[in-house]
Amino acid sequence: MLDPLEHLDEPSSAFVQNVNERAAQIAGDLEAAQAKLRELRSMVPPRPCPELLDLLPVGTIDLGRVPAPVLRRLLDVFRLRMRYARKTGLVECEVTITSEIVGTQRDAAVAAIGGDGTESRAGLRGTP
Repeated sequence: MLDPLEHLDEPSSAFVQNVNERAAQIAGDLEAAQAKLRELRSMVPPRPCPELLDLLPVGTIDLGRVPAPVLRRLLDVFRLRMRYARKTGLVECEVTITSEIVGTQRDAAVAAIGGDGTESRAGLRGTP
């Protein structure tokens, strides 16, 4: 954005004004996004709600057989976090399930399961 300005001998005042207005707009957008992030970080985590698990398909999956876009969507929507313990060689996996997105999570899981939701090419067998 600034590169053209550096090469202009005499930028017009209208051009400079447009750049300044856009920079102010970007700064305002950034501040609003940072304020929203601070607000979200200060919120109390949602209370545990194990009954949400009943809304999701159950099964096992061969992650190596799931098409990459479907797998990416599945991992993203469940907010998968993995931690590797080097000493034990174990991986701890954590997902987040909330009432606000459980429908989207179910849809992503069904997409990974495929077909009627009981079996898929990816190797996942759901409970009908």
